[in-house]
Amino acid sequence: MFWWDGVLATISAAFVDTYVSLYALALGATNTQIGALSSASSFLGALTPLPGVSLVRRLGARKPLIVWVSATFRTLILLAALVPFFFPGEAAVYIVIALFALRASLGNLIHPAWVSMTGEVVPLQYRGRYFSTRNMIMALASMLLVPLAGQLID
Repeated sequence: MFWWDGVLATISAAFVDTYVSLYALALGATNTQIGALSSASSFLGALTPLPGVSLVRRLGARKPLIVWVSATFRTLILLAALVPFFFPGEAAVYIVIALFALRASLGNLIHPAWVSMTGEVVPLQYRGRYFSTRNMIMALASMLLVPLAGQLID
């Protein structure tokens, strides 16, 4: 299931993360706002792994945290897609920036929990083969789907 989770997450990222700047431009974002979109996501994403470790330690249960945060992480994509229907102009751009920054934060918040759980689920003797195969398939999926997503956008 972890293997398929990685492949499906990569497919999602190929359709969303690669083209989010184009989405912001379509909403009327300026060059500065596009920079803010990228840097806010990177900055907040870099801040959250350590609080994620503390949260896992405090809660004690990794799986519920991973499931709930992952669901929220994916729901933010839908919310970002709906933004132009509810907010006009520049407000829409700032809301999309905030949603994608929050999305990056949540993704990195649960990463320590996911890595820890993977260590328990994937036996040590298969771990190298598992991760190498998973990473190759994820890269292949991304290489194939980014151009497809571009064609769909076009």
